[in-house]
Amino acid sequence: MRRMTADVLARLIALQGDRTDAEMAALLEISRSHWGHIRAERRTLTYAITKRALRVFPELYPLVVRDLGLDAPQKVAS
Repeated sequence: MRRMTADVLARLIALQGDRTDAEMAALLEISRSHWGHIRAERRTLTYAITKRALRVFPELYPLVVRDLGLDAPQKVAS
């Protein structure tokens, strides 16, 4: 879980691009200061914020799915 959170955070920081912290926070439906604390790793990226981030940035899905162990189809025993 920690790796997924770190990977998602790193990708969110990259996706922020030219957006201000206030603009990025608005996209994630959190305050600017909360986003700043998450970026500085003084607060963790919660499940709720991750879900909101997935709605805005669907390209994060592979990082989350990989963490769930669903990245490759599993063969079902018959």
